[in-house]
Amino acid sequence: MNDRLCFEVHDNKGYFVFPDTWFGPLLGEFEEVLDAYDADEISETSYINKLRRLAQREPDFIDIHAHLAYAFLEQNAPRKALNAALKGLAAGNRIIPESFCGEIIWMNPENRPYLRALYAAILANVHLQRHQDAVMLTDKILAYNPEDNQGARWLLGSELLRTGDHERAFSVLKEHADEFSPYWYELGLLHFLNGEHV
Repeated sequence: MNDRLCFEVHDNKGYFVFPDTWFGPLLGEFEEVLDAYDADEISETSYINKLRRLAQREPDFIDIHAHLAYAFLEQNAPRKALNAALKGLAAGNRIIPESFCGEIIWMNPENRPYLRALYAAILANVHLQRHQDAVMLTDKILAYNPEDNQGARWLLGSELLRTGDHERAFSVLKEHADEFSPYWYELGLLHFLNGEHV
């Protein structure tokens, strides 16, 4: 019986494996809290408190931390969001081998909590104007999950621009501007910053 969060690698792809104990009452309680909040049956404060209690019971349950991070982002509390996201990431990072350089894809449902926590950390860093950290984490999530199911690439160009990496920002903005119209504005801003007036 598997009683701890694990990470396995097959064909250079990483997979989180949840402990068997998570598929009992704990997962049921977690889903009940999410459902109650989504149905407006509990307040945001109650939602956060219930998630915190679950996190105390099972600190390695990454998805609890990810959902806490998103709740704090909705409250415009990015520092709290970042702390929650980092707790979730720490649980995952502890078991990912240092030598691992493969993918952790969204298509595997058990990878999604880690990727959600990683994306929440990116958003919190954007809100905190920690642009270098946001870029570093965005590069990490895109390396792990090149399909980019969460849309991190829509943040990368703007964050690169704000770090002063104009060359890489130009490349990213130009590559994705046809798919994401706000990048046209960022491209115009970049041309202006470079003294290229029309």
